[in-house]
Amino acid sequence: MTAPDASIAPAGWYPDPAGHPQQRWWNGSVWTEHVFPDASGAYAAPQAGFAAGPGTAALGGAAAGAVAGAPGRAVYNAFIWIITLLPVVSILSALTNDYSGVARAVTALSHPGRVPASASSTANVGLSLLGLLVYGAAVVLAYFDWKTLRRRGFERPFHWAWAFLLTAGVYVFGRSIVMKRRAGRGMAPIWLWSALVVLGWVVAAVRIALALSPQSTGVPTLGA
Repeated sequence: MTAPDASIAPAGWYPDPAGHPQQRWWNGSVWTEHVFPDASGAYAAPQAGFAAGPGTAALGGAAAGAVAGAPGRAVYNAFIWIITLLPVVSILSALTNDYSGVARAVTALSHPGRVPASASSTANVGLSLLGLLVYGAAVVLAYFDWKTLRRRGFERPFHWAWAFLLTAGVYVFGRSIVMKRRAGRGMAPIWLWSALVVLGWVVAAVRIALALSPQSTGVPTLGA
């Protein structure tokens, strides 16, 4: 594409110089890959003083500055925030889970014959089902988030299928990095997701440590 004179063309949304029925972001120097459908169905008339390069559609003044920012489209939606908040489920699970089975198993390994190892199979099944539900929710939410970004005009957003890789964090990290490169922002989900995951680890570690204490296991301390 041949760009117009940067000194007379401010950054903004303009009719696609390639002639497609869409708006394309002009950053003040070059055309970018950011586009969105042109709902008006018609291009604005050239503004006085704007130049059109060879083979380039004239830039319309009405489109300039229609959206603030670069490229100015929202990068967040309800779907990505729900995905980001999924670690809350793990935190609640860590707060309510009975770790006595884990404690007795560890005690049986460290003190053979003193405490029979036992664990609640029902609790284990419940946790497995909860994990599958969270995993499935992450995949579905990633799909709708991806569709939303496409509908807003972002080309090739981070693909939702990456959410199949065991953890929602893969999608959260990939999606945030791509949005940062495309729109200059969008990293907040990474920080929130990371903070929640670390908090979940801390809560689980504290609960396990409490379950392993002699008062919880009923195993006398060495030398007692």
